[in-house]
Amino acid sequence: MIFREVPKDGLPVTQARDHVDKTLRLKADVVVVGAGCGGSVLAFELASAGHSVIILESGPYIPSSDMHEDMAETLQRSYVDGALQVNSTFDVPVFQGKGMGGSTVIDAGIAFRAPDYILQSWADKQGLKAMSPDKLRPFYEKVESRLSVHINEPHEINECANKVIQGCDDLGWSWKPLARTVRECALTGHCLAGCISDRKQSALVTYLPWAVAMGAKLYSDCHVWQVLTTNGRASGVLANVIHS
Repeated sequence: MIFREVPKDGLPVTQARDHVDKTLRLKADVVVVGAGCGGSVLAFELASAGHSVIILESGPYIPSSDMHEDMAETLQRSYVDGALQVNSTFDVPVFQGKGMGGSTVIDAGIAFRAPDYILQSWADKQGLKAMSPDKLRPFYEKVESRLSVHINEPHEINECANKVIQGCDDLGWSWKPLARTVRECALTGHCLAGCISDRKQSALVTYLPWAVAMGAKLYSDCHVWQVLTTNGRASGVLANVIHS
């Protein structure tokens, strides 16, 4: 297929303000909960296979045209708990995105493969044969091609990072530039506030529009609070619309 760019008027997302009925009943082959890196890929692949797909995202839909570089406001709009979320032992901050695109909207676009020795250990010790390096390699390559993953070039490394490189060289430490999901980076340095130029290849500008092109339906501001089951299998979900 030919991957489409995001429409100029944004994605066709049903938002809280669009709900006029108290109860909305939807039917599809698959309901995907969450529109981040996992949910968006799953929705695209299932829709591409011919399934009817609905994506329910608890966060808002913020198109890149509504993003800006005011980090204080972005923390409230696009981060879970205003970026104050921590792990269970309260010693590691956990920055988690909320909204269409999830954490891919507010991350730095860093993309590296799991080390081969880790994957091989999973295959050998955990029985996960399908996740061996050889089995995963073609999937890595496909996604890297789709998301324009490339190694940072010299002009993409700022002076602060160059100082770190110099320190590593002086200490005899090894280093290498990171791979990132970006096309012709604008070098603004505001990745964590969202990319207003759509150059960072977040799910918001890649897998979600691709899923829509395949027929998937997007709903924001929908908090799924229960998974319904029939004979031990998921058969539906219940969700509340979040009105801000």
